[in-house]
Amino acid sequence: MKTDEKPANIDSILDLPKETIIANVSQSGHFITIKPEPQCSPVLLPCATCPQKFSSEIDLENHIRIAHGNCDLFRCAKCERSFYTQEHLDRHLTQHTRVKPFICSTCQKSFFQKHHLEAHVNSVHKKLKPYSCPICNQCFAAKQKIGPHIDAVHKKLKLFSCELCMKSFAYSSTLRSHLKIVHNGHT
Repeated sequence: MKTDEKPANIDSILDLPKETIIANVSQSGHFITIKPEPQCSPVLLPCATCPQKFSSEIDLENHIRIAHGNCDLFRCAKCERSFYTQEHLDRHLTQHTRVKPFICSTCQKSFFQKHHLEAHVNSVHKKLKPYSCPICNQCFAAKQKIGPHIDAVHKKLKLFSCELCMKSFAYSSTLRSHLKIVHNGHT
C-alpha cells in the first residue's frame, strides 16, 4: 500500500507499518499522538527440563513432546483424553470430581487448576494486565479479552443481539445485564 492511499477499514490499518500510518496522518494535516508502549509483561510458562519459557500451555506441551521426546501418554480412565504428563492428567481429573482444590487466600474463591488461581490473583488482587491492544495499547489481564475489545471499540461491532427486543450489544456481558434488568432475567 502506498503512503498516499487511504485504508478502507480498521483491518487494513492494522496491517500497515507504523511509519505508513504516521505518513498518512501527516499528509492529511491531522495530528497523531503516539502512546508509549504499555508496561505489560507476559506471564511465561517454564519448561521443567530446560530453560525455555512459553506463552501458552499448548506451546509448552508441544515443546516437551518434540524437544524432549516425552511421547508416553497418560490417559484419563473416565473420558479417554490423553496428556503428556501425570501432572496434566491429575489436573484434568479434578474436573470430573468437580473438586476445586486451589483456593485464593485473599477472597476464598476456588479453582480447578493452579494456573487459573494464579491468573485470578494476578488480575484481581495484584491488578496485573500483561496483554495489550495493538491499536490503543489498552492493557488486559487475559489475552482472550483483546479480540472482543478490538471488535467492540475499534471496529464498532455489536455482535450480541437480544432476541426479545432486537437491541444489539458489543459484549455478551452487556446483553446478559440487559436481559436481567429489562426483561426480568429471561434467557
